[in-house]
Amino acid sequence: MKKYLSILLVLTFTLSLAPQAVTAAPVMQGVVCEQDVVIQADDWLSNLADKFYGDVLAYPVLVEATNQAYASDNSYARINNADIIEPGWKLCVPSTEDAQAMLTGQASSAMAAASGDPIIFGASLPLTGGFSVNGQKHKEGYELCVDLLNQAGGVLGQPVEIIISDDRSDTETALTMAERLINVDNVDMMFATFSSRLSFPVSAIAQQNNMVYPIPGGGALRIYERGFDNLFYFQPSPAEYVGNSPINLLLDRGTGELPKTAAVVHADDFFANGIANGLIGGEIEVNED
Repeated sequence: MKKYLSILLVLTFTLSLAPQAVTAAPVMQGVVCEQDVVIQADDWLSNLADKFYGDVLAYPVLVEATNQAYASDNSYARINNADIIEPGWKLCVPSTEDAQAMLTGQASSAMAAASGDPIIFGASLPLTGGFSVNGQKHKEGYELCVDLLNQAGGVLGQPVEIIISDDRSDTETALTMAERLINVDNVDMMFATFSSRLSFPVSAIAQQNNMVYPIPGGGALRIYERGFDNLFYFQPSPAEYVGNSPINLLLDRGTGELPKTAAVVHADDFFANGIANGLIGGEIEVNED
């Protein structure tokens, strides 16, 4: 039963990462544009929300206010997808007071919709040690995911929480932390650690406990050759195919005399070895079972 719940949760997690149609803040009629802003090439709604309101998650305010303004003045943009904006669009920026009122209404609506015992996510991440920079970024991303899910009313009508522990960039610690999340904290679903070196052993713990295991940052094919049916990889290509891409780029786009030799210097770990294998044309085998 828990595995089916985990599959549903990972689908929800996937959708939260994919481009979405706009989830607007509650409509507040008569919002006044305190100022207008014209989208520049490097703008995102989230960084504009941070600039004007100090909160990257306040972007639905800009969407709703701009769409309201568009209804009476088509010089404003019509935003159908918050992930797709174009330079030159004119946006309506309400006052901080109006924005706060809209956000408060959004939070109240979501909290009213989500009730009951929380669904608990768990993640062991390298918050210290050699992978700490990437581990911290994963932590921020996982926490953002949980915040967005709760703002949208939770999952299955229940609020979502996450427990994050530090595996210190160490394999043995990562295994211990994963066992603790499953057997002591009783999490409903696991999010993966970072790096192929840590994901390889920890994914086996998830498999043994019948837990779905989405992996944003573990690209070595060795992780996926064991026939596990609970792993989901959130990157376009595994390491070996990433390594092969510069060769294909040269062959497809290169002009003139192409280089005949190259030096490959890489770390001795799962991910780097996979990239090097793809780069030098090593044979890639994937278990089809």
